[in-house]
This record gives sequence, C-alpha cells and structure tokens, in this order.
Amino acid sequence: MSTSNPYVEIFQTRLTSDLYAIYKQCSNVLLEDGGLTLGLITDSEFYAIANEVVTDFLSKTQIIKKVFCVPLLVGVDTYTKPDQLGEIDEALAGQTHINRTSGFYLDNSDPSWPTQFNQPQSFKEDEVPVNQIQLSPMPNVEGELTYTYDQGYGVPASTSGAVDFDIQANPSTPGYGVFAEAIGNPYLEAAGTGYGVYADMVCSTGNLTMIGNVIPTDPTYIQLIPASFQCYLKYGILSRIFSTNSELKDEQKATYCQARYAEGVNLAGAIMANIYTEQANA
Repeated sequence: MSTSNPYVEIFQTRLTSDLYAIYKQCSNVLLEDGGLTLGLITDSEFYAIANEVVTDFLSKTQIIKKVFCVPLLVGVDTYTKPDQLGEIDEALAGQTHINRTSGFYLDNSDPSWPTQFNQPQSFKEDEVPVNQIQLSPMPNVEGELTYTYDQGYGVPASTSGAVDFDIQANPSTPGYGVFAEAIGNPYLEAAGTGYGVYADMVCSTGNLTMIGNVIPTDPTYIQLIPASFQCYLKYGILSRIFSTNSELKDEQKATYCQARYAEGVNLAGAIMANIYTEQANA
C-alpha cells in the first residue's frame, strides 16, 4: 500500500478488508494507485458513495436476510419496525407463523377486529404510520424481560419469576462476564465484542419476530454480501463517480459501469426469486 496519502491508513481502519479492496480497485481505475491522493474525489466522498451503493444493492436484491425481535405487549397491536429492517418476508408471534393481511380484508371479514384480544394471527403494514406493523388480534401475552448492561466483570446468574428474557450488551462497552445455561432455541446476535461465552438462555415465547431484508447503516455491511457479488459494487461506485459534476465526469464510462452494476443487481435478484420459488414448490 502506498504511503503517499496519510489518510489512507486511517481510512482503511474504518472499513472492512472487502470494502478496502474495492476502494483500491476504484482508485486504480481513477489512475490513483494506492489511494485517492489528487483531491478529485476524497476518501470521505468515496465512503459516502459506497454507503449509497451498498444500501441500494441490498435494498434491490434483498440478498441478505436477518431476524429481528421485539417484545409483545399486552393490549398493544402496533409496533415500530427496527431501523435495519426492510421489507418483511415473514412474521411470527410467540414463535408461531402469522399471515400477512390488509386493513381492507380485516374490515370486510370482521369489523370488530380492532377490539379483539387474543394470540396474534396476522399482521399488516397498511393504514399505519411508516415503519410500523399492526397485529390482529391484540396480544394477550406479555413479552420478554430485557436486561441491559454496560461493561462489567460480574455474571447475570438468574431471573426470578420470568420465563422470557433478552440480554442486551452495550456494543461500546463489552464485559468480561459469562452467561450460563441455554434452554430451547433462542436467537442470539452479539452487538459488541466480549470476553465471555453465552450459554443457558430460555427462549422467549412472547416475541414478535420479523424476518426480512437488511437496510444497512454504513458501507461495512459489504461483508454480508457474498464475495461473488462484491465485484459489482465497484461498478456501482464508479458509475456514480463518473456521473458527478467534476473533472472525473465521463458519461460513456458511467453508462458502462451502470450497466455492469445493473447486471449484478438483476442476477442477485433473480437468484433470490428462484430460491423462494423452489421453497414454495417444495
């Protein structure tokens, strides 16, 4: 790596190795081997463009799926979707599949549905504020007990009178403790690096579980994209760079790069569609 640009090393630490590899590929295409040094496009501008491209790729292809859980509340039928959740593919309430529906269907099939109180059977996303989901009927069970901790050296050993619980670690202050005993089939995703191990957690039966595509918050989400598709991100980034109103503007190159990027988007989207078709016909 060239050391002519004092910001390259700093910039590299902000990115995953996959994204930094694309950064070097793009800088080589722009005839700035080793890093962006001429000032025609800065590292921060590249970072912003990469964020837009990664977000666009994941949103269009829906190639990455994640599980998101929020606790159910008794008598509350509307819940806010997590910021990273895009389109919902499937939802579960109390570990049981619930069907997608609409306000029109509910209103015409049973006008009293807004006042019903039972185990949720369906969900809808229309006629509610953006990024919210509404359940029908209203839940009659309480969700998990949430335990949040910062950096510490102790160990949460037990809960009293609680079957459902969720342990959340502050990602900026990992701890040194150890969680013991896992019972059932809980889903665990560690937000930060820690020094302990997770074991013996009772799975929650009071969660609203949503499975859907990921909306990234920064370009480091490139690590979630299969390596065979990461090459197309380079073309997406370059197409935007060559479309900028600057000395790098080149409409012919921008058109070519956009076509190659669209090829990757269409291919990934087609593969995901085939997966769903195969599952539906199984």
